[in-house]
Amino acid sequence: TYLGYWCDDKFDTSPWLLIVGSLLGVTGGMVSVIKTVELRTQVGSGKHAAGEDSAGEGGSDDAP
Repeated sequence: TYLGYWCDDKFDTSPWLLIVGSLLGVTGGMVSVIKTVELRTQVGSGKHAAGEDSAGEGGSDDAP
């Protein structure tokens, strides 16, 4: 946003570069949040699946 504001001031294009800068900043932030959530979900599901596997194996050992 600040970069867009600065470019608007320098090139006298107000408010267009401010809007573009804001949209780029919001988009970059959302991409970062989505990647972080996906990474944490993958790690969390990997730990959960390992816990299920060990419980399932323990149950099969008790069967005759």
